[in-house]
Amino acid sequence: MQVPVDPEEKAAWIKYQLNKKNLSYSAIARQENVSRETPRRALYRSYPRMEKVIAEALGMKPEEIWPERY
Repeated sequence: MQVPVDPEEKAAWIKYQLNKKNLSYSAIARQENVSRETPRRALYRSYPRMEKVIAEALGMKPEEIWPERY
């Protein structure tokens, strides 16, 4: 999968990929027992725990989605 570099495009791409798997940020938040805004924080700033959870939900590694952070 080709992950966009632009932060806004990357956020849209992640949301689209989650939707394809019938997932959402809210579902991830419930699964991880955190507020529904918490997974979105990883989109724009380093948040290793949520990066890992989102990446695993997409069948990827965090460094594949956010190579600039790793």
